[in-house]
Amino acid sequence: MPDSSTVLRYIKVRNLYRQVKGGEREAAKAAMNRIEAEHPGVEAEANRFEAQSVDGGNAASPAPQSSNGFGWSDLQRAAADAFRTAQTFAQKVAASEVGVQLADEVDADVKVTRQGNVHVVFKMDLDTLASMRELNAIQREAFIQALHEVLEVQLTELFEALNR
Repeated sequence: MPDSSTVLRYIKVRNLYRQVKGGEREAAKAAMNRIEAEHPGVEAEANRFEAQSVDGGNAASPAPQSSNGFGWSDLQRAAADAFRTAQTFAQKVAASEVGVQLADEVDADVKVTRQGNVHVVFKMDLDTLASMRELNAIQREAFIQALHEVLEVQLTELFEALNR
């Protein structure tokens, strides 16, 4: 049986899948498939968890109050708030995955010209360029961060080559 963090992550990605279109939807579906493959039974657990959340648990049980006035309804409200916060965070993480995947389509290269100039070049096709225009702010930030990491690797390799 998958652990609760995996089930919550799956629910967040599934909710994102239900809300978005295009490349984001494809990325969310791929993430769902990956989670399902790595954690058999996660979909059933997610369905069970969501059903309990909608029902609010056992509605017939009384809502006892503690001596400080904090009762079950307060606990349920706090849990629901925490769940919504986690869900929003997971949606942002899943959305950023689109930017990271797009950055994987960009090649980086370091070239030294005959004049002794060093050129760091990012190469991408026109489809990738068109897809860049469609990125939202979160995806764009993830795309830029992924390219920064590629650039860092290229520059590290360049410095290592110069120090040999």
